[in-house]
Amino acid sequence: MAPTMDYARNMFDAMPEREVFLWNTLIRGNADRGACHEAIVLHRKISLVSMYAKNGETLNSELVFNAMVVKNIVSWTAMTAGYVKNGFYKEGLSLLQDMIASGSQPNVGYTGQHPPYLC
Repeated sequence: MAPTMDYARNMFDAMPEREVFLWNTLIRGNADRGACHEAIVLHRKISLVSMYAKNGETLNSELVFNAMVVKNIVSWTAMTAGYVKNGFYKEGLSLLQDMIASGSQPNVGYTGQHPPYLC
């Protein structure tokens, strides 16, 4: 990785909350500089929860989510949406409450599509 990408990654890793824009920027920066492995590693970190949930593999989605040291709005939303998509409404509502209790705030523009199913 180029020194500027090392600095960007260190700053990114130090952030308590990482927006989707920042993930995409870091992934793109690595890919543009030929650090494809690093770009793929980053992409996988934000994709596995959603991938498993979309395929009905809620247990695997939970395993990946629970193994995350730092959870962000993307991971919280992906897991919550996965629960709801697979009919686990109580678990989705509980996770949404855990998210808020952890200090993360739901992105109402995206997460807001699920509450009618959760109520």
